[in-house]
Amino acid sequence: MAGIMVSHVAHALSVLVLYDLSYLLHGASAPKRSSRFAMLSAGLHILSPAGIFLSTAYAESTFAFLNFCGMYLYAISVEKHREQRFASRDFTLVASSLSFGFAISLRSNGLLNGAIFGYDAISTISQEIHLENIGGLLRRIFFVSIAGCLTALGALIPQYLAYYEYCYHDQVFNKRPWCGHTVPSIYGWVQDHYWGVGFLRYWTLSNFPLFLLAIPMLLILLSSGLWATRPRLAIFDRINSLSSTDQSSIGLLDGEIVRRLAVPQILLAALALTFYHVQIINRISSAYPVWYWWIASQMIEKQGFWGMKALHSTDCITRCMLIYALVQGGLFSGFLPPA
Repeated sequence: MAGIMVSHVAHALSVLVLYDLSYLLHGASAPKRSSRFAMLSAGLHILSPAGIFLSTAYAESTFAFLNFCGMYLYAISVEKHREQRFASRDFTLVASSLSFGFAISLRSNGLLNGAIFGYDAISTISQEIHLENIGGLLRRIFFVSIAGCLTALGALIPQYLAYYEYCYHDQVFNKRPWCGHTVPSIYGWVQDHYWGVGFLRYWTLSNFPLFLLAIPMLLILLSSGLWATRPRLAIFDRINSLSSTDQSSIGLLDGEIVRRLAVPQILLAALALTFYHVQIINRISSAYPVWYWWIASQMIEKQGFWGMKALHSTDCITRCMLIYALVQGGLFSGFLPPA
């Protein structure tokens, strides 16, 4: 019961944080459209294919809340950097990494968020290396590195505690097989030994139906990831044909930040296809916001994708998410896939 209560509270908070993050990235130049965009994004999270997993004693909702918090704080740190409020920038950057670190302690795929800081470091060096403010550049790289290390601690600390308990503290004759590995990881051992996780190991004929269940979400994740690489993320595709006044009234997504937040999502889709039990992508994708923004933008633009008309494409996705959530709830109660 306590786990269910925690999941419900975390799910409610994750919806609120996603709303604020979406509003922040859409900008305040068009408050009505920004509010609509944020509302659609938050609503899509409620309807996400994770379904019943967001309401049961699973880590999905709490992970999503911490993941969204980390991304929200990171977006604020980028804003502070642009405003040249460097102390606030560094503080929120470190705070975002702590949120990511706690998220990793719940779900290991949260480690992919470290790619955000890697992207940040490379982008900072490429953009500012030619400037004379070397001290400012070194300070930025230092705090980005600290943030990356703090994020990684979310994975390293549980591994160390397990190693100490089973490999160091325990008697020699009780040592587990993974203790002697080059990288003695209890997580890697459990995934390999008990779940059979590995490169292309899930690619068997018997798992073909599970790939069919996962393909729609994989396509959404990859399509929205490619969408995030566009130079300017307009809520209207016809933005370039409008005057500067009209563009201001419509609003643009902050492409620089969205591109960085899209990196973990793209990596997640690639790993799910090649390493994971692929059907779990339908629930672990719920903590990644870029695909919500992609669908919300199509709803506002009234333009379709994948060769479908606008109404058909967005309707198809939202209806399929609802149907999948209902079917999944029934299967889950019977201890059947997709789990």
